[in-house]
Amino acid sequence: MYTFWTKHCDLTESLAARLNDYDQAHEYTAISLQQVMDSTERAELSQLSLPERNELVDEIARAIPAGNVPSMVAAGLMRAPGRIVSENDNRRNLSLLMQGMQTILDKVAFQTFFAGPTAVLTAYQKILKLAGKDPDQSFPNGTWQFYVEFGLREDSGRHACETNGFQTALANDALRPDAAEELASWLAASAWLLHRYDALLENEWREHVQIRHFATVTGDDALYAQWVVVRPFHVPVHVADDYPDYRRARFEAFYRAALDRLDRRIRRRVEEGWEAPAAHAKRASDLAAYLRQMTIHAILTPEDFSDVRTPITPANLALGVIADNRYYAISAFRGGFPLVVEDARQLAYAILRPRRETPAAELDRLLATAHRTDQPALRRLLDEEVKGDLAALRNAPILINWDRADATKPLAQIRAGRRGIGDHAITIFRTGQSMVFDLSHIFFDGTWGLAVAEIITARAIHEARHLAEIPDATYASVPIRALNLSASSDLKRIAREKQIPSSVSAEATLAHLEHVQKMRRLLRQRNTTMKLSVNDILILFRSLFGQLYVPSSALNAALNAFEISGDDKGRRAVALARTSIELAQQLNPSLLIPMDAARVDPRERVFPTTFRNPLPAILTLHRTALDALQAYHRAGPLRSRVAWGTFSRARADYLATVVAFEDVFSVYKTMTLQGESVSTSTIKLLGGMPNNVRRLLNSVPERIDSVNDIVKGQEVFSNVGRVAADSSLQRFNTAKDDNDKKTLAWAIMTDSSSVMHISLRDFRPHVAPLLRLKGGDSLAEQIAQDYVNAFASGLNQFMGEVMRLLLATTNKQSE
Repeated sequence: MYTFWTKHCDLTESLAARLNDYDQAHEYTAISLQQVMDSTERAELSQLSLPERNELVDEIARAIPAGNVPSMVAAGLMRAPGRIVSENDNRRNLSLLMQGMQTILDKVAFQTFFAGPTAVLTAYQKILKLAGKDPDQSFPNGTWQFYVEFGLREDSGRHACETNGFQTALANDALRPDAAEELASWLAASAWLLHRYDALLENEWREHVQIRHFATVTGDDALYAQWVVVRPFHVPVHVADDYPDYRRARFEAFYRAALDRLDRRIRRRVEEGWEAPAAHAKRASDLAAYLRQMTIHAILTPEDFSDVRTPITPANLALGVIADNRYYAISAFRGGFPLVVEDARQLAYAILRPRRETPAAELDRLLATAHRTDQPALRRLLDEEVKGDLAALRNAPILINWDRADATKPLAQIRAGRRGIGDHAITIFRTGQSMVFDLSHIFFDGTWGLAVAEIITARAIHEARHLAEIPDATYASVPIRALNLSASSDLKRIAREKQIPSSVSAEATLAHLEHVQKMRRLLRQRNTTMKLSVNDILILFRSLFGQLYVPSSALNAALNAFEISGDDKGRRAVALARTSIELAQQLNPSLLIPMDAARVDPRERVFPTTFRNPLPAILTLHRTALDALQAYHRAGPLRSRVAWGTFSRARADYLATVVAFEDVFSVYKTMTLQGESVSTSTIKLLGGMPNNVRRLLNSVPERIDSVNDIVKGQEVFSNVGRVAADSSLQRFNTAKDDNDKKTLAWAIMTDSSSVMHISLRDFRPHVAPLLRLKGGDSLAEQIAQDYVNAFASGLNQFMGEVMRLLLATTNKQSE
């Protein structure tokens, strides 16, 4: 098929000058695809009716109007035997489609109509179906794994979290290690993590798979929620087991207890199904594939359109350290065993010894913030010495930045410190009060990243305690050299032209979780079938928040002052900012909500869904009910009965609509995790709703497409929930995909003290122009902070108003 592509490259290039309009490109793409379909007779194609084929052709052409490239890919697929396409062929086909998009559409049309790697992956799945291939079997790792390597590889596609357990434990134990001893603890913990990572992954995989098997046989789906409450992330001080062994023993005891509660006949079915030879063989195969998919023993190698995970052999695994703005690479293993804390202490003292023979790194920041698609060309500009040192650093999946960061800054600002070149799975930052973890989405989804942060923090505490028991030693000087990561003036100039879009961030802890919980209890008392979760309420409020948001007087004053004092560029930047604010005030946003797919299949990782509230008039009903309640309180004795009746009807309409919202969103969640259509289910579900509720349902999506929905989202909304009672996690910051049309990324986490941490990353069009101006960074940050503060305080007010409505009772004496 690739010979076929080569023969037609000249045709594609000759068309580029003429097909610079989206409509023309769409039409040409559809015609080209249709010609291939009409000229092909394959048994596999008979599975599709003519209308189905025509619909697929049109959908592909609209998603990726790439001229004759989709038809060439389809033709090549139809020539390939079988119904399954290999991973390498998939990657090559996706790259061809990306290249075709860039070739056919001019820059303006490309930026306007093309939704990025998501659109290509979505259209490619349809091409597979059109060509008679099996899309599911052709993506054995799930489409999400392919997607993150194509669409979440930029610096904005990394997420962050924070723990304070290490510092808290040292203080509680009255341990006072110096900086080198603390670094040694984290080096040893990182080496241990690399050594035991497969065991950690196996535990994670086995727990999900075994609990799912239990639920499938018994029909009881509550076991996972029970396990989440008790699963450990550290080993108690008095237990000698290594953590993965301790975790597995705890799970096996938990699972045996669940089996003991079953009827003897059902228990035998569960056990026999699990131990069946065929099931055992399949699990062994699936686990091996999962370990290959999720290992961090890999380098991210940037190619033109995707990142490729290149394995690192155990002998070459390294740890990277950043100290005094310089990089060091040390072996993670010695004689096949992970670096121990005694040896790590010696290395840490050597690393932290002041040195000036190697200049501070320059290359790291340039590469970390440059588009990944431009990286191969940028790296070819390096001289041989720098290439060699860069190769040594790339063998480090884990970097530790020991230059102290400011703990008062938002996570996004902390993780913007020196963090390697974008090829690494994890970078760990030290703040003095906490440790911050910057995580690549290619290796970590939100919940797994939080778990690993907890696990490595607990291990670092273990290493620090062990080190405190070892007598101090006088070390001979260890030769260790800082890596040369200098950059030529040409590379600096070119790299600065290849930077990804800028962003700012803001955080707030103003929201009161207890208000949300009380509201949920009151709703359940009034309607026992209502099971709105905290996340459901947050999503409901986010969908209404735009109608409530009013910029603060302080922000308006700052905008006016910047506009008056600035030049034309400043005034244009403020105009963009005002436009962003106005859009935010009228928006019922399409939210991209990631859902944990591990309970369905660990290899799927995430099922994303895009949700736009189909009942935005909830806010109008909310205000109507409030007005009616106030009118009742103002009514005199003669009018109170009528006023109460008016309020009761308004409250009933309002609460019925809230119930409808819960039912709609419940269907979205259920169908997303099942990959099924939501249209029919939603319509049936709402059939018995009151007429006023049904009229508000102005649109029901035809289906959930786990990849295509990412295109539609305007904002990412990721809530990882409440952490365990003994967790030291404090903050969480989510990732955004490489689609420039996503403008905001919300992240919410509730810590062990019930404090809700809300984080916002702002990528709106005004941000980049403001950041280029003197003082503009403060204004851009103020705009984001005002928005997130208003969201948190507005949530409190909204919850209070709902509770007032729910608690309202008649004044019997006035009736």
